[in-house]
Amino acid sequence: MKSFCKNADGKQVVESVIDESKYFIEWTNSDLKVDVATELSELRCQLAQWQLNFDALWNDPPSRKSMQESADVWSNRVLSLSGLLNKDHRPYSQD
Repeated sequence: MKSFCKNADGKQVVESVIDESKYFIEWTNSDLKVDVATELSELRCQLAQWQLNFDALWNDPPSRKSMQESADVWSNRVLSLSGLLNKDHRPYSQD
């Protein structure tokens, strides 16, 4: 999302990424540990807020830059939560 926010022509792609990310979080949340699910629920709320005000955010360069920076922070956080950076971390419930 970060790279598409840099260019005003990336609007449709960013809208799609927001939608797909919300769906992905919804589909996977029940299989995750509670702490991971909680953080992803917070991300889903952030995505929904961006979606509600998307045209205003997108058309205001400072707001779009803020969204871009926040998306980058979330991206790094989700990567960390995924466990891909730490082979001992398991984000899924252990039944």
